[in-house]
Amino acid sequence: MEARNEADQAIYQAEKSLRDLGEKVSAPDRGKIEAQMNTLKETMPGEDAGRIRAQIAELQQAMMVLGQAMYGGATATGPGDPERSGGNGHGEPRG
Repeated sequence: MEARNEADQAIYQAEKSLRDLGEKVSAPDRGKIEAQMNTLKETMPGEDAGRIRAQIAELQQAMMVLGQAMYGGATATGPGDPERSGGNGHGEPRG
């Protein structure tokens, strides 16, 4: 059933996000997300695709706080360092 596959993916993504963000997620938010994952896991074996999809939507709603934790708590760690422009003192002739 397609809804079960979607549920599997949603649970995997939630678990991965919680693992990746670690302590950036508050205990109450983590608990809420884990509760939603458990509810979805309990719903998955059933045949009611509408109920499974409703649980997926609730999990995704609970996971919105992860986006806030990711972007709100992120520090600037870009690949380039603007202070390292180089070129100072190169090629000065002697004499």
